[in-house]
Amino acid sequence: MDKIIKARGAFLAMAVGEARGAPLSGLTQGEIEAEGGVPEGLADPRLFQAKVHARRIQRGAYEDETQAALCVADVLLREKRMNPDSLCSRFADLAQPVPGHLFGCWRRPHRNFRVAVRLMMNGTPWQECAQPSAGMGAASRGVPLALYFAEDAQLAEACILAGIVTHNDPRALAAVAAVAGLVRGAMNTTSEDLDEDALLEDVLRLVRCTEALMRDRYAAQLSENASGCTTQMGDAIEHVATLLNEPLSAAFAAIVERSAPFGARAITSVGGGFAIAAVPALIYLLLTDHDEFTDALDGVLAEGGATDTFGCLGGAFLGALHGAGSIPRDWTKHLPNIQQLEMRAATLVGAPPGIMTPLIVLEAQVTKPVKSDAAKNTARRFRGKLGHRSRTQARNAKAKRGFRSHPRRDDRGQDYGPGAGSGPGGGDSGPQNYS
Repeated sequence: MDKIIKARGAFLAMAVGEARGAPLSGLTQGEIEAEGGVPEGLADPRLFQAKVHARRIQRGAYEDETQAALCVADVLLREKRMNPDSLCSRFADLAQPVPGHLFGCWRRPHRNFRVAVRLMMNGTPWQECAQPSAGMGAASRGVPLALYFAEDAQLAEACILAGIVTHNDPRALAAVAAVAGLVRGAMNTTSEDLDEDALLEDVLRLVRCTEALMRDRYAAQLSENASGCTTQMGDAIEHVATLLNEPLSAAFAAIVERSAPFGARAITSVGGGFAIAAVPALIYLLLTDHDEFTDALDGVLAEGGATDTFGCLGGAFLGALHGAGSIPRDWTKHLPNIQQLEMRAATLVGAPPGIMTPLIVLEAQVTKPVKSDAAKNTARRFRGKLGHRSRTQARNAKAKRGFRSHPRRDDRGQDYGPGAGSGPGGGDSGPQNYS
């Protein structure tokens, strides 16, 4: 299959996978099953999310992880290398204030990403912007890198530089390399000819190369606890290689058990985004079911958790494996910026460059204003329960009646209060969100 068709497939499926996964984000596998399974096409988020969260999800639009990958693509196409200063400039450009938008043109960016980008906007050097996150938030940046770089050494260093501007935990940076290895492998074969063991060996080799490079050249930029983490991703990939013949439930239980001692929070599922649990789970899902594009992507989304991330990364692999023609037309006909996505992907693998619209122009046309802020939402909830009173009166009335204040929630519905659980409804079960 032509590399341009496969590259276009990687970018389109990355975007459509994130757009399909966004309405389900934060739901558990059981909750998705209770709703009738993964919906066809691009679902209405209001069918699956509370109103306060659903209004931040734009139906049919890709989100922050595909946007970050497009920023990486633009840096590569302009400079022919991975330049962290230029990447920071593009991240900051998309975050410039826009009336009615929460964070410029970015759609639902995670908290750690927002903190890092605000530092960039204030002129902080890229070496000092990154946050100590072991999540999957930077992993999508491996998709354009896989299309552009062929050699392990070049690709490994580019993965570090693309991720370290926002994430300085070595497990998050190794996740970028793991995704790059998966997509690069998919670009060089077809579903019928895929050798799962050989692909996994290539991914592991790239991850080990990345981990060694982090220790040798980038130790000063890594987080304080990095010394004990620089081999954990490679070890996790070696472990999942022994699980490919196991049933899904047994494999996931083994992944959770192995990764649990290393998490900053309790790890109860593979879908929370903790890199050394999520990457092995994604590898298992993709290498045990990749024969048909739509079924395989639905299988990834059906596991719940960080479905936007899993859809984005799984879609990129499956799109590169099957090509752009495998993606249902109904999934892409309303996808924004489709021609510009395809053009960037094709140019990364050597096609003649076309006229590319600046990314900030593309994204400003897509990101819709959010009509009310969190304070107004809180006041609206109080009025609904207690009548039309002032915010102070409502708060005092709730206190008298013994109501406990809501824990703070981030943009993805994650609870951050005493005793708060990791699922959308609290409790001790459900996916954690390591952004």
